[in-house]
Amino acid sequence: MPISIVDEPTSRQATFVITGITLLAMGLRLFRLDAQSAWVDEAFTLHAAAGRWEDMMRILVGDFSHPPLHTILVRWWVALFEVSVLNARLLSALFGTLAVPALYWLGTLLFDRRTALIASFLLAISQLGIVYSQEARAYSLLLLLVIVAAGFFVRSFRAGGMRDFVCFVVVVSLLIYTHYYSIFAVAGLLIYALAFRSRGLIPMSWWAAASVATSVAYLPWLASGVIDSLIQNPGNARVEGVLASLASPLYSLNWFNNGKIDGIREQAPLWTFPVGCLLFTAPALWALWRGSPDRKRERHAEILLALLWFVPVGAVAALGLFRLVYDVRHVSFAVAAFYLLVARGMTLVSSKTLRGLLIAGIVGYWGVSFRANYFIPFKENYRDAFGALLSQARTGDCMVYGAPDGRSYGEWYWTSYYHGQTPPTVVPLDQGALRSDCRRLWLLWDGSFWKAGPLTYDAATAALGPSYVPGRKLSFLGVDLQLFVRQE
Repeated sequence: MPISIVDEPTSRQATFVITGITLLAMGLRLFRLDAQSAWVDEAFTLHAAAGRWEDMMRILVGDFSHPPLHTILVRWWVALFEVSVLNARLLSALFGTLAVPALYWLGTLLFDRRTALIASFLLAISQLGIVYSQEARAYSLLLLLVIVAAGFFVRSFRAGGMRDFVCFVVVVSLLIYTHYYSIFAVAGLLIYALAFRSRGLIPMSWWAAASVATSVAYLPWLASGVIDSLIQNPGNARVEGVLASLASPLYSLNWFNNGKIDGIREQAPLWTFPVGCLLFTAPALWALWRGSPDRKRERHAEILLALLWFVPVGAVAALGLFRLVYDVRHVSFAVAAFYLLVARGMTLVSSKTLRGLLIAGIVGYWGVSFRANYFIPFKENYRDAFGALLSQARTGDCMVYGAPDGRSYGEWYWTSYYHGQTPPTVVPLDQGALRSDCRRLWLLWDGSFWKAGPLTYDAATAALGPSYVPGRKLSFLGVDLQLFVRQE
């Protein structure tokens, strides 16, 4: 006997509830939005977006790892307001908030209002969703676009509507201008379209036209010099210690399950894996396993969501074989499909009591992870380091950037927090001892967790020579600031 879905809300009730969930999502994404300093990727975004257009494109092409759409949007956004980390993060918070009602829309297309509301609530309180909605990077935009692309794909696949298909193609073009790994989400949709082509109403001629259109749309980026940059600097796509492994999908799943309770940069306790799987993964797998002849449409929807979940996670993890950079943020967009499966599995549980316990357990578990999102700093604190320097700097002071790998991005951070202001004279580390015009030197040492290299702090200070006597040293998260005074 098939399990029926009970307590389906009316359209008016659902509108009221999704409005409340969206407001909750907005509040969670705005709460303590500027509590932490920018980390290096955010500083890169602001540094690129704040300059002239040609400088921005030169930076993006030289880096080659980041397609330009998000940085362009940040450029336009801060032009309306001002260049600041907070404003750039506000844009991400906006995208992350919009992803919640977008997921509701996709859920109603695939299932029903009840499932869509539960999935939207899960995304609203998602630890992963909140973290990347509070970061001046492309990941919340990527999440929103993947959801919208899936929605237009479903509508066009079922009804064969030209307008929906055109919207799908446009959003896909925006996706591949947002992040390279979005191609794996698109691959999941295309695998579904191929596997169930007999059920779809999209003519092959449309697919052919879409392939041409997206290829032509991407030509400006490919012709920008980004390919030459990749060929000349392939090492930029590899960072030792930031690679996928066989365990990466499991760690990603624990993130999806809100399992980072001890801090975003800390390893999750082992007990969070089974608890998270019980609360989240088990309902998702139940939705995939449970089936009946009366639910053919839903079964196809669940297969589509499984592809949107498994294909990106599996493909990005497989890139570890090529020693390419991997982090859970690269597959964070897959939480949309995952939460829809979790929500669907909950609605297929026959016991109201059990469903209630699952929801209560998820909310309580999120409460445990709440602290890690907001109250355990994990980003290098250049903001307060620069603030301390400027509060004590004198005319004629110089500044030296240092890092274990010899590469410091202090200039990016300065742009992020003091755009348009002239910094103290910046002196290369190996020239500090030669600069007689610098009566005092401030050494900013970037000791971020991801930094690795042969240069030690002691070696860096020794390079300043015997003419400089060390003074007070201040330590911030990932950053040390020390004053050195020249002796006559």
